[in-house]
Amino acid sequence: MQKPKIICIVGPTGSGKTALGVLLAKKFGGEIVSADSRQVYRGLDISSGKEGAEGSPHESTKNTTKVPHFAKATRGRQKYESNVPKDSLHTPSKTVFRHESNKSNTQIGMPWIVEGIPQWLIDICEPGERFTMFDWLKLAKEKIDEIISRGRLPIIVGGTMLYASALVEGFQLAPKYQISNTKYQKYRSKIKIYSRLELENKSLAELQEILKQVQDDQTFGLLDSRTPDSGLDANNPRRLIRAIERAQAGEEAERGEPIYNVYALASDIPRQELYERIDKRADLRFRQGMLEEIKELLQVQSPSGRSLRAEPKSKVQRSRHFGRSEKSPALKSGIDPEMADWFLSLGLDFRVMTNYFLVNGLDAPTSGKVFDEMVQRFKFAEHDYARRQLTWWRKKEVNWVKNLNEATELAGIFLNK
Repeated sequence: MQKPKIICIVGPTGSGKTALGVLLAKKFGGEIVSADSRQVYRGLDISSGKEGAEGSPHESTKNTTKVPHFAKATRGRQKYESNVPKDSLHTPSKTVFRHESNKSNTQIGMPWIVEGIPQWLIDICEPGERFTMFDWLKLAKEKIDEIISRGRLPIIVGGTMLYASALVEGFQLAPKYQISNTKYQKYRSKIKIYSRLELENKSLAELQEILKQVQDDQTFGLLDSRTPDSGLDANNPRRLIRAIERAQAGEEAERGEPIYNVYALASDIPRQELYERIDKRADLRFRQGMLEEIKELLQVQSPSGRSLRAEPKSKVQRSRHFGRSEKSPALKSGIDPEMADWFLSLGLDFRVMTNYFLVNGLDAPTSGKVFDEMVQRFKFAEHDYARRQLTWWRKKEVNWVKNLNEATELAGIFLNK
């Protein structure tokens, strides 16, 4: 039996993945499934680079797609309807969208629409809510199968490396030992089991040491060359905490047989051009209000949902929330410590903006020398992330394309095999 075919668009941040996905979706009758670990959160609209607008696939939406460096897309307000050419290589059936009663589809919710193309798995969690790679895998598989059942082509689009790799390579979460298993109970009895709060209070070095102890334990080792976590960012506290928690819970990522026939594409952009695109995008997002978006979520909320300006926390309270980072600045008045901690755990650009408010307070300037220095740190963080993404995907089976025609041709050949 042939495996269902899907296309996966990967690559570094700023390379125009969504725009390429939209263009291929129009050509081949596809729908996008987002593989972005930040876009799952409501409220992170500008900062996570969401494109289009939320709503029913049949509603008119404003097109905000970014055009990749090798393509020009038509912009305008459109309704969602079949716009696939008659000679399309992938003919869709009539599309019907509806809310299902089961919990998973309820969580998936409605798509974001860009140029008439649905983007799924966006805005499915609240800020601060726990959402893991395995949560994404479960929902992604459900949505992919549902798209296929309607005769459409699933197109996975996103830069979160672990998400896309886990799907392409067939990883799944499986209990290594059940709670009643004697061996697992013996393992738990001989090690310290850390709570989430305890782990959040650890420094980066302490988290790395705890994870090393888990890896060195031959009875129960979580990370090895088979798992997607072998590419774990050891400098990201959030990733380290999740890896430790999976080990403590008896969870292991196991490689299974891939259930889809996946064709991966990425835009091959010269490094300097990529950095310039990233910098221009950063400037645009700050003008659009990205810093204000983060500020709004950082503010302490009253029971009625209104922002409050709370009194500064004591040193004891501060250390409870920021103890794991020895360099974390003091908590400023009016900042929600739990949200600040969550934003810091997102790493990279979010860490830069959060630290800006922690150092300068919620009334931090939005212009001038201090602001400009923060923006430059933000851009450097984005450059660093792009480099890591490039290193990651260059080691994978990815077809790197230099222009839209090449991408369309390769995708067509794959779908026609």
